[in-house]
Amino acid sequence: MNRTLARACAVALGTTLMLGAGAALADYNEGGGNSAGPGTTNPLAAPAVLATGPDLNADGYLSISADEYGSWGSFEFDFLDFFNPVGFDLQPVAFTSGFFYFERDAGKRELLSTIQSWQDVFGPDDSLTSVITSANVSSDSNGDGVDDTAVSQFEVRGGGTLLRFDLTQTVSASEGNRALVRQDYTITNLTDDAVSFEMVRTFDGDLIWLAGDFGDDEVGTMGIGGNLGTYVYQQEVDAPGDTAVTLSGTSGDVYYGGKNGIEPPDGPPAFGFGTDVQVWDAFGVPDSWRTYIAGVGYETNGNSGAFPPGFTDPADGFVGTEYTVSLAGGASDTITVIHTYGGNEPAGCALNIALDRNVARAGSVVAFDLDIMHNRKDTVRVPFEVSLQTADGRVLASKRSRAQVYRFGDRVQQRGFLELPAIVVPGQYRVVVGINGMQQEIALASQPLRIIR
Repeated sequence: MNRTLARACAVALGTTLMLGAGAALADYNEGGGNSAGPGTTNPLAAPAVLATGPDLNADGYLSISADEYGSWGSFEFDFLDFFNPVGFDLQPVAFTSGFFYFERDAGKRELLSTIQSWQDVFGPDDSLTSVITSANVSSDSNGDGVDDTAVSQFEVRGGGTLLRFDLTQTVSASEGNRALVRQDYTITNLTDDAVSFEMVRTFDGDLIWLAGDFGDDEVGTMGIGGNLGTYVYQQEVDAPGDTAVTLSGTSGDVYYGGKNGIEPPDGPPAFGFGTDVQVWDAFGVPDSWRTYIAGVGYETNGNSGAFPPGFTDPADGFVGTEYTVSLAGGASDTITVIHTYGGNEPAGCALNIALDRNVARAGSVVAFDLDIMHNRKDTVRVPFEVSLQTADGRVLASKRSRAQVYRFGDRVQQRGFLELPAIVVPGQYRVVVGINGMQQEIALASQPLRIIR
């Protein structure tokens, strides 16, 4: 199918399929594993339908139907994602989102996706195969009745390469009516020989909240010189931020933001449709694309606008980042990729506190659980401080932990205890926790606590 026609079909059918996205299992074509081109049904595959909660009409609601490789998109309708930005309706977002795997010097490559229409974009290639070894197992981590987490396992095999990937995918709500998809890929080299490779995460969005037009999206970055690491975003031209999807993670410094038809100053290939052959043919991000944003420049903060000079109609937009991994024989490493829906920068560091009760007696001990996600690129070593405060912020009791190291992408869950003063006026208070050195310098969270005699 022509890619422009496929996109038009996705736009036309998106609303019809919205409530049933992922309800039926896909008949995946993988040939026992992916190897670009036709395949056969893999009975292990089962899509994971993950969401931020049960209310599709809530601002910031997100659902994805992800495969075992962590890919999704409307190129095939079993893999739709849906997002509900502030001020807009629920709509599908990605045409494709997924990883390529490359060993450029060895001439090896693989698209990590069960989306057969995407595999069919490329000619047959038998340098590697990817095989699902454990189907998605979904769970509800926060007890809201909706699955938000999935675990799966797959292998990449061929020509002396044998890697196991253990994947955890989590969908969660974030501040400001944003939503996150976090994917942790733990990669283990199952051979005795060292291996180096690149993984390119591509996000080809078709943002259609305004005028139903996927050709007016902007791409950009504001990550140069900041402390949030490498990131790129795609957003609607007249609705920045709220409609954006930002791609970030534990990548190096390689990113790109393309608009169809534009050739970067360092030469070909010109950007295509995103779900296209240029990255595949180059066995990685083409040299002239590296750190370039269409209409902006190399290693420069800025925004492409909808129709930068040199574009070809339709001015399709897409973004990507690159991860480089080197593993000794038997070694493992983890890479993390985060999609932030509803923001044109990575979501802030997340800090949540839960109390074991919301009513306690003076002089008793209250247990609390912390959930910390560190999205700042810098590694920090800091303590957290928990306190009992009055409504006007006066501190009545406090406790500081030992310093702990937080690295980019770390998620830490801890339990602690706070002793309440024996002499305190009964009434309504708050238990407040704070950590300095996070993305906006300090992360804060609190929960109400009523104290009685």
